[in-house]
Amino acid sequence: GMEVPLLEEAAERELALGRRPAWQFALARMRLELSLLRSQLKLFVAAVVGLLYGAMMVFRNLAFWQYARSGAAAGLEARLQDAGFAALPDLEGAQWNWVGDLPIYIVNSLLLAMGVWSLRSPPGGNVLHKPFMVNILLRYVSVLTLGHTVRFVTYISTVYPGSSEACLDPEVTQGAPTSLVEALFKR
Repeated sequence: GMEVPLLEEAAERELALGRRPAWQFALARMRLELSLLRSQLKLFVAAVVGLLYGAMMVFRNLAFWQYARSGAAAGLEARLQDAGFAALPDLEGAQWNWVGDLPIYIVNSLLLAMGVWSLRSPPGGNVLHKPFMVNILLRYVSVLTLGHTVRFVTYISTVYPGSSEACLDPEVTQGAPTSLVEALFKR
């Protein structure tokens, strides 16, 4: 819509200043990024709220609430088996705690590198021929939200009796919501 002509006008103004040192290009690029963020703020806020409130709170609480209601929490039925825990050896000891977080460290490092790279001056100085960090972050958060939503839908639609014992932390399951209202508002 309207944001593309505004960005093109801003880019033309920046290019009219001629070839500049890298720090001036980075400042000009940050101004364009802020302009883009302002134009996409509603989408960004919706994606972040969807991730933080929906995926990381409500979906989790609904899964525990549904699990508790199923009777599996009381041990009335056998739990589903977790193939991942059966196939992979258990890494015991504090020296292996970082292994589970390695994929997110790699993804976040790549995001940081892309952000820094987007501030570099491209050949020819055209600021519109590079990916914008705001677009990268918006897509990342949107895909993360979508992934958590699909994960929730597949879990909640699974035939009972619920999760594998390896997936249930006793401290978390003891504080599980007892009603649908608690599932929506309890952290």
